[in-house]
Amino acid sequence: RSQRLYSTTYLPLHRLRQKSPHVQIRGSGQAVLIHRPLKLRQKHYLALLHIFDEVSGRYTNYAYRFQSEPPFRILQVSAPLPLTTAGIASGLAVHNDTVLVTYTASEVPEARALVMSLSQLDKFFTCGEP
Repeated sequence: RSQRLYSTTYLPLHRLRQKSPHVQIRGSGQAVLIHRPLKLRQKHYLALLHIFDEVSGRYTNYAYRFQSEPPFRILQVSAPLPLTTAGIASGLAVHNDTVLVTYTASEVPEARALVMSLSQLDKFFTCGEP
């Protein structure tokens, strides 16, 4: 039996959902602990989320950072990730300073990957709201 232990609200996502009830915000079940933060300057978890627009049928993918300790508050959401085709980001791995985001292309049933350094990904965390 599951029990909710912590709950927080990230205002930019909350406002987006209120303003656009036709969008669904979906997070991944995977998070990677980042010990060597860059701009954020604190240990945190890195994870993925996507926003599905029911009107257009399109997905937009983002990375987000959240606290490494309870209540695990979201700290930042990135600008949209530059996937080569429309698709859904589904996997995340970090090895040394390399970030791997796996995703499924929507036009053809094939797996793809976005690979970048942590410092390159850090540049996507400049926007305030998705």
